Amino acid sequence: MALLEKEAVRFAASLDDYEHVSAVDIGGSGDVGHWLVVRDHRFGLDYEIDSHADYWDFIGALVDHKQFVAQPIRKEVA
Repeated sequence: MALLEKEAVRFAASLDDYEHVSAVDIGGSGDVGHWLVVRDHRFGLDYEIDSHADYWDFIGALVDHKQFVAQPIRKEVA
């Protein structure tokens, strides 16, 4: 299920409760849904969360002290 804007904002705010992660960006539109980019500082990786399932899977990995098994966002190297 795609995220509504208010859900993406709420999920980003909830990450303030966790020490090693932060919300990096929120984007999207009403037509395709919204997404949230999350940085996991433990591993130096960013992930795009664009559904409720992704969010809860990420939180599950976080509280289990594991790396999220989704494909991280790759940054271009200059």
